[in-house]
Amino acid sequence: MNRERVRISAVIAFACTFIIMGSLIATRSMQRVGNPGSSDLLQAPASSDLPATTFPGKATHIQRVVAIDSFGTFYTKDTVTFKNDGTEPIQEYYFCLNQYQVNNLYDTIAKLKTGAHLQVERIIYNLNGFNTWRVLLPNVLFPGETITFQVWQYFNALDITVDAENATVQFNSSTFAIIPYQTDLIETAIKLPPSSVIQEYLPDFPGAESGPNSLDFSSQLSAPFNNIELYVKFINNIATFIENEKSIKTIKVSTNHAWKVSDHVVVKNVGKASITTLTFTVPREATNFKAKDSIGIVNGLSVQEIEDTVENEDVKTKNVTINLKSNRYVITSGKKLSLTLSFSLPAKDRMSNGAGQNIVLFDVYSISRNPWISRDTDVKVGFPQANTINTDDLLSMPDEMDFSDGFQYLVFKESIMGPNSYKPINVQYTYSNFQLQGRPLLLALVFGVITSFFIVSTRLLRSTTREYVGPKRDIPIDELREFTSIFEEKVGLYLSIERLNEDFGRRKIKKREFIIKIKDFTKKLKTLDEEIAYSKKKLIDFGGRLKEIIEDLDVLEAERQSVQESLLRLESQYKTGKIKSRIAFERLYDKYAVRLKKIQTAIDSGVNELKSYYI
Repeated sequence: MNRERVRISAVIAFACTFIIMGSLIATRSMQRVGNPGSSDLLQAPASSDLPATTFPGKATHIQRVVAIDSFGTFYTKDTVTFKNDGTEPIQEYYFCLNQYQVNNLYDTIAKLKTGAHLQVERIIYNLNGFNTWRVLLPNVLFPGETITFQVWQYFNALDITVDAENATVQFNSSTFAIIPYQTDLIETAIKLPPSSVIQEYLPDFPGAESGPNSLDFSSQLSAPFNNIELYVKFINNIATFIENEKSIKTIKVSTNHAWKVSDHVVVKNVGKASITTLTFTVPREATNFKAKDSIGIVNGLSVQEIEDTVENEDVKTKNVTINLKSNRYVITSGKKLSLTLSFSLPAKDRMSNGAGQNIVLFDVYSISRNPWISRDTDVKVGFPQANTINTDDLLSMPDEMDFSDGFQYLVFKESIMGPNSYKPINVQYTYSNFQLQGRPLLLALVFGVITSFFIVSTRLLRSTTREYVGPKRDIPIDELREFTSIFEEKVGLYLSIERLNEDFGRRKIKKREFIIKIKDFTKKLKTLDEEIAYSKKKLIDFGGRLKEIIEDLDVLEAERQSVQESLLRLESQYKTGKIKSRIAFERLYDKYAVRLKKIQTAIDSGVNELKSYYI
């Protein structure tokens, strides 16, 4: 009788435990998010060109700067004075790029002189054969009114070669801004790094002025779509041309404490001059700076606040400079250095809370920047897993989610970004003080109850005989580990191929780079298929549930490949005009995207079930 009571009590205890644990796990739920691929505007055929007369207004003055800064960042900045010279209100400004610029463009930003961002979007039709973007003005521009703003464009188009003495740099651009408006006066200044020597340039205007590290052009009463090619070749042996080969920025959001931020970079010297210092631009209120690498702490940190200017009066920042000569080494031409900068950040200016809810609003790229190009960048924004996140109004959708270190991360990925890239997010999440503070106590209590019942039941039932069930085959754990490890690597490669196709479709990478990477990924997939063959055969031969899961994963892989190919065909048909309706394109795209998500969920479920045999 006592044994029966113990058994019943143990069953009740375990049932209660599962109910409690289930409620805890439920609090970690989070809405799934994905790539908003269908929202990207694609280029329509040239037959959809519209005449310039469709767009009223004129530019009374444009000051263009075509610049290569001391770090090797290539950008144009147009300061536009735009006037409504018509009879109807205007709330949009249009600008164009030629095909060479489009192929190398990786970032476009529009700002007021106060630093406030304006919305920029690419439109689906061309103007006069040019790819076209639209800037949404902050307010309606009534007839006779004028507004001044800036348009920044960043290009991955520098051709840099290094010899024993100099770095030789060549680049192409457009001499003047290409816009569908009459312009009263355009002035263009080409600014190069200090001590540059210009060897060649086009166009050779009669009125062009050449000075140290600069060229100046101007044009009065410029007609719409004034596309004049600009070519410059110069040499320099003191500018520190830098880029980040890899960057991982991690921001851990806290409700009651300072945020923890880390920025891991792999810096490469792509110029001639050696790099002696590295600079990070961070919010002015950041504190507790530390730098480290694989060896240990990196010394030589200095902090300097950036003075407020008219252009950044709403941005309070400071520079953290690391002197590599302190206890590391300078980065010579072609060499790399990897390190991590970490610091704390008070949340008061980026978070509002109350009644169990928090709202976080900030630009994820502004938390830590370098004044040069960053390639292959991941920005991870983490929230404690006791929170429930609402993703309905994020502003910028993450590329993926990650759960680790007790945090749930929104992960934003960029193949290339500049020193002023912009990615605002607006996250609303709820939290429970019981979950945040009382959960460890609850887990300890549950564990104690289970342990107590286990000890009592073991002592009372020690003499109970067990039925002989015959020999069992041991699960091939080693082959199972090998299979899941290689298969997860294959899944990662498939996701990388998807992102590569998206970047190529958005013209973020060049065709040659795309082809090289596709070949590399395909070769790796073939190698992984060969490596996984042995463990796969062993698991199939074992039979039972393991065989069923392996066969299901094979089917899901084939289905995923079929859907991806269908997506690529759909995008190609839309770009070539075979599908003329954007609504039809978006609906078909959404259906394929939903299927891909379901397939990926099923694959994750199968892999996790396999891993459960040995975890």
